Amino acid sequence: MLTRALEKRLSANVPLIEADIRRFHALYLAARDAQEAEKVQREFELLLDGSSKTTEDASRALRVFEAAAQARVQELSQASPGPEIHRIANQLLEDIRQVREVTMTLAETLGHHTTQIESLRVRASRAHADPEALTDALSGLKNRRGFERALQGDDENVSLAGASFMILDIDHFKQINDRHGHLMGDKVIRSVAGILRESTKGRDIAVRLGGDELAAFLPDTPLLGAMALAEYVRSKVQSLRIRRTESGAEVGKVTVSIGVAAAQPSDTLERLLDRADRALYAAKQAGRDRVCQAVEK
Repeated sequence: MLTRALEKRLSANVPLIEADIRRFHALYLAARDAQEAEKVQREFELLLDGSSKTTEDASRALRVFEAAAQARVQELSQASPGPEIHRIANQLLEDIRQVREVTMTLAETLGHHTTQIESLRVRASRAHADPEALTDALSGLKNRRGFERALQGDDENVSLAGASFMILDIDHFKQINDRHGHLMGDKVIRSVAGILRESTKGRDIAVRLGGDELAAFLPDTPLLGAMALAEYVRSKVQSLRIRRTESGAEVGKVTVSIGVAAAQPSDTLERLLDRADRALYAAKQAGRDRVCQAVEK
């Protein structure tokens, strides 16, 4: 599917832009069990943070030992033979014992982390190896495989007559993750997905394409109806108030950009998605938090 999609774009002499690459990745490469994969990623990041802190602590202890050892050597060079030398030597032995404990703790911690990393690797492999997953566990929407199954075929035999397609992207999602953490980022995705799910009905198919990009296939929905639905979803997201469970602090204003395209007689599903994605890109270029419709050709 990915090879065919790329071949079609290249044979038509249409240059690939960043939005194309993002969509192709989301549609063909990143639509497996997203929740487990993202959970593994978060745990791996926490593990790296823990390893980094342990290493920094050990490094700090070694610097303290180095400074203390230099001080002891200075004391020894100035000390008189007898009890004074014995005291300094005992202090130096105690410093060495403490450093040895720190080193042993570091080795034990890193060994434990190695075991955890292997466990995460196995879980990541399983998350990407489940060929039967049809639902994205994080958002509750269809994943790419579920989307294709719901359409009962690939883009060559889907009936698009009278259909529209909308793609939405959470604005500045990376900043949300960076400022508030991945757990809050997940909460934002679930909240936006909930609005999309509640806003679609009947034969509509809501799907998480990957990352923070969601979409909806709207059969028997003309462009005006799809634009109205997209604007409704945009306004509902804008009114969201997402808070941290433990502190009640708000994440801040959440907005989405949405691209909408209505199927043309010559459209394949791929072409319809491509035009919706270009409309999404136009919405972002125009300032985000808005709905743009595809330019009909």
